[in-house]
Amino acid sequence: MAFVASGGVVSRRGVRAVNIRRNAGKADGEKVNVGKTPVQDGSSVGDGRDGPVDFNALRAKVEQRVKDEGVPLDVLMNPAKVLDLEARLELEADSLTEEEREKLKATLIKEKRMVMQDWLRNVFLVQGWGSAAIGGIMASGHVPFVPDVPLGARVLGFWLIWLFTIPALRARKPAKWEKSALNFAFLGIILANVITPFFTKEPLTLWTIDMAIMGICYGYSYNASSKDGDAIASPKIKGALRW
Repeated sequence: MAFVASGGVVSRRGVRAVNIRRNAGKADGEKVNVGKTPVQDGSSVGDGRDGPVDFNALRAKVEQRVKDEGVPLDVLMNPAKVLDLEARLELEADSLTEEEREKLKATLIKEKRMVMQDWLRNVFLVQGWGSAAIGGIMASGHVPFVPDVPLGARVLGFWLIWLFTIPALRARKPAKWEKSALNFAFLGIILANVITPFFTKEPLTLWTIDMAIMGICYGYSYNASSKDGDAIASPKIKGALRW
């Protein structure tokens, strides 16, 4: 799994632990100084005794250890926090007091018990594809018991795919290939919804194009992952747009 930028974790001693989410996008083998030497964002990471840390190797090691314990990261409610806690326990092992270490371990156990339940996945699934179907009905203008659907409601119909369908499908923590597909679709649909109205004003046509983009992204990502044995690289969704 890959995680994008967020704040680091700071111990009571003021030592900032390695934030593997922030460094997940670094090239394989790239080193980052640890300790009190500031990195590019002005923060310092690690315990400062072992020199540069290979974040990709550390992330892979932590992920494998968590997986061996029978807790797949893709079913955890907050996998990023689990990775941060594991990395902190490893890199600050000598500087943590026994009380701090036990507190971190207790928090880690609690986080590993917070998993995505199947019923919640199904709720997101119904919400996702249900909103797409409702959007199609609104975009077509054939809403039951509403003889004259306002243009604004029809426009909202094709935007529902971007506003509700993709976020709901991503919230259920899908497989890597599906997450890549949804990332591509997220960017492709917003471009289509901005550019296509210059050529056609029909909301149902735009909804159809958006659904076609979803299908193409799903097919491409699935086929690419089947050939490579893993998910293809996809755009990273950051900031306010990240779910």
